[in-house]
Parts: sequence; C-alpha cells; structure tokens
Amino acid sequence: MMRRNGGMAKVVVCIVAFFGLVYFIYLYNDLSGQLKNTERSAERYRREQESVSAQLQDQIIAKDELKQRCDNEKEQMTNRLNSQQQQYKMLKSQHEDMETEFGRLQNEKEKENEEHKKQDEERAIEYNQFKQEKSLEIASLKDDKAHLPVLNAGRV
Repeated sequence: MMRRNGGMAKVVVCIVAFFGLVYFIYLYNDLSGQLKNTERSAERYRREQESVSAQLQDQIIAKDELKQRCDNEKEQMTNRLNSQQQQYKMLKSQHEDMETEFGRLQNEKEKENEEHKKQDEERAIEYNQFKQEKSLEIASLKDDKAHLPVLNAGRV
C-alpha cells in the first residue's frame, strides 16, 4: 500500500509542482507586464522630464536675454538722463547769464534814456535861451530899423 500511497504522493507532488509552475509562470508574466508598464511609465516620465527641462532651459535663456536687454536699456536711460541733466545745467547757466546780461543792458538803457532826457532838457533850455536872445536881437534890430529913418533924416 505504500506503493500506492507513494504513487499518489508522487501524483499529488506532481500536481502541486504543476500548479506551482503554472502559478510561477503566471507571476512571472504578471511581473513581466508590470515591469513593462513601469518601464513605459519611466520612459514617458523621462521624456516629460526632458521636455520640462528643455522648456526650463529656454525660459532661463529668455530670462537672461530679457535681463541683459533691461540692463542695456537701463544703462542707456541712465546715460540719457545724465546727458539731459548736463544739458539742463548748461541751459540753466546760460539762462542765468542771459538774465544777468539782460539786467545789465536794461540798466544801461535806463541810464541812456535818463542821459537823453537830460540832454533833451538841456537843449530845450538852450533853445529857449537862444530863442530869447534872438527875439531880443530881432526886437533890437526892429528898434534900430525904426530909428534908422530918424537917424537918416537927421543926417540929411
């Protein structure tokens, strides 16, 4: 009987080994499928990571270009501002010089006007004196003329 049981044990062992082998093949296929899915996911994530990395690199380059452009524009604006400030100072100085010159010329003109007015007054006085003198001379000559016939009559 032992033989019979021994044969049965072998059959049971073979059945268990067969199911074990089938289970092992099933696990292998399942793990193999999971591994392939994991590899595909890893590849997809790697590509996405490369894409994101490339986009990030592009963003960094664009940022650096913008920063450089901003720095250049800032430098240009600073230079332009400095130039405008220098020009403003120069124009302000010229304006102050012109105001000073204008004040001087205005004072000079006022003095000349006063001088001309004084000269006009002096000429008016001289003219009136000259006019009076000539009026007196005319009056004297008229008197002389009026007395001339009397003097001529007395000589004849």
